[in-house]
Amino acid sequence: MAGVKSSQAATRLSFAHAQIGGVDPKEFVRNNVVATERLLEAAVRYKVPYIVSISSSVVNSMAVDNYTETKKAQETLVAACGNLNHSQGKIK
Repeated sequence: MAGVKSSQAATRLSFAHAQIGGVDPKEFVRNNVVATERLLEAAVRYKVPYIVSISSSVVNSMAVDNYTETKKAQETLVAACGNLNHSQGKIK
């Protein structure tokens, strides 16, 4: 939400970012989980009413790897935002 002035209101947030390749698990967590937390925190702070997250069908697979596990965590974070309580500025 960089560049958003306090008098402006975002009406939606959409994102599809992902760390796909690599060998360092920390990179997957930073790019797939921590970055999503930051986006969602900004959405809560600015009371963005609509969030669209484009994920991956891999979350429904039997694969167990850094990408799959962090994408599952990312989806859990986004799903929790379905319970936003904007009056308190936090996820329920």
